[in-house]
Amino acid sequence: MRKTGAPFNNDYPNSILIGQDPVALESVCFDILFEECLTDKSKETYPITLKNEIADYLLQCASAEYWPDSINYDPEADGTVLESLGVFEHWNNAAEKKYSRNLGTGEGIELIYTDMAE
Repeated sequence: MRKTGAPFNNDYPNSILIGQDPVALESVCFDILFEECLTDKSKETYPITLKNEIADYLLQCASAEYWPDSINYDPEADGTVLESLGVFEHWNNAAEKKYSRNLGTGEGIELIYTDMAE
């Protein structure tokens, strides 16, 4: 049985996602899939409060604060350790699909959404 409601409003999830930041792109994909896979039954098993715990790998990509103590990412081997591999955040809700740049509250993700059916 297909889910009804946001983010695809009972339509098939047919999207093309493009981004320059791989962590931000994965964050958007995560939000879409997490919401699309939720049903009333799964909300009992995976309450929305677990959303960050499930996406912990994205949190670790976004901030060295969450990396294990022994991990230092220095891709150029020049002694300059990266503190982040990209931006991670969740949208405000599945209906509006707005991130911090869309809301004017931060410098994180901006989702430019176009509904080709309109």
